[in-house]
Amino acid sequence: MSRPLPQPVPMREGRSSREVDAFCVQFAPRAPGHPAVRDLQHLLADVPTEGLEARLEWVERCVAWLRDPQPALGLMEPAEPEAPAAVTRLALLLRVLEARASAREPVAALVREVMAATSGLKLFSQVGLPAGLGFFGEVSDRLARRLLPSPPEDHQLSELLLRLFPVPEDADWLEGLPPEPLARLSALLQGGTQPPVRAPAQVVRASLVDALGLLAVQTAALGLTEDVRERCPEVSFRASPFLKLRRVCEGVLARDAAPDSLRELGDVVEECRQVVAIVSSHLEQYGVSVDLVYRLERIRRSLERMEAIARVLGVAPGEARWREGLVLVADLLRRAHTDRSVRAVVASNARLLARKVIERAGHSGEHYITTTRAEYHHMVHSAAGGGLITAVTAILKLYAATLALAPFFYGLALAGTYVGSFLMMQVTGSTLATKQPSMTAAALGSAIGQGGRADGCRT
Repeated sequence: MSRPLPQPVPMREGRSSREVDAFCVQFAPRAPGHPAVRDLQHLLADVPTEGLEARLEWVERCVAWLRDPQPALGLMEPAEPEAPAAVTRLALLLRVLEARASAREPVAALVREVMAATSGLKLFSQVGLPAGLGFFGEVSDRLARRLLPSPPEDHQLSELLLRLFPVPEDADWLEGLPPEPLARLSALLQGGTQPPVRAPAQVVRASLVDALGLLAVQTAALGLTEDVRERCPEVSFRASPFLKLRRVCEGVLARDAAPDSLRELGDVVEECRQVVAIVSSHLEQYGVSVDLVYRLERIRRSLERMEAIARVLGVAPGEARWREGLVLVADLLRRAHTDRSVRAVVASNARLLARKVIERAGHSGEHYITTTRAEYHHMVHSAAGGGLITAVTAILKLYAATLALAPFFYGLALAGTYVGSFLMMQVTGSTLATKQPSMTAAALGSAIGQGGRADGCRT
């Protein structure tokens, strides 16, 4: 359940009602009495200048104002079409900040101070990714975090994200924001930044690049462990793409995420993904381990995160970058809420183990599938043999019922009949047709999932 949204603070003393009315008429002449306009005027009149907690509270109130579901009819310019409440309020905020430097400069200073005082490295490199504790360690860690209070981490953007958007459904709202006005608002708040103070966009970009380097080191370490290497004998240690991944990311850091270095990173990430696929296909040969399956999932998610960050860094600043950034942040928000769920980690790993069990059953059922005429005739003959042996088994079962044996010996006779029947099938190479549906379903599903064709196949 979502907690109550923060309310805008009351109007500062010294702000006369005449000034408020003039503000409303200037920026919303079609609806000067709308509460959203007055709330915005109060919000912009109370921008804090000191203290990180006060600044974070103001950001929280500002987001709450944007998310207010109250209809915002009449706030758009006459030439602009009506839009959802969040888009309308965002356009109103943009108009005010573009027109009034006295309102824009305090907001820009607040954003700069918040970004300078917080770190985004944890948000981009840890949120939504397993902590490397193994399956049972992760479960116990989540249980501990649920039962014991966590210390506040106001200097982490990951905590601010959860503070602004306390329920998973907020990710849909965030993903639905239009990137064009957000890009304009960002460019507006970057203005006037002088060295050594870095612009907020530069701070975020540096955090993204650092997250790439950290993810590369962690993923390379997981991909080069002994149990992963011995399940991928096709790739030598020196040729391992995980070894190359670290070197390529060092080049990305050294060249400040140049476009060609990001393209090379994408190629190496795809090679690492192929190695993970090979290791997964060899799990049943070397044994299925809960912790290994868990680490493979960590590698997959880390590679996906690196690709998402590279997409944000690879596009030009402006609307395109904001579009990719919104997708990334919405995904981070969903995974941040999933990080707190014990049920999610258990369900995820149970699903992975079940998939490996089904794939193993598919390997056992491959000999029930034929692709040539000769194989088809062989299958007919083996099925005929199995049918004949099964018919004899049924006759012996009926005959045993006529012998009036004691229950123990009657059961023993039936068990011996069935055991002898299945042993005879194994010796003669016969096939029991009733086993085909359950055994071939997994094999057919695997072939379809790998893009295999069913042309000419018979079961």
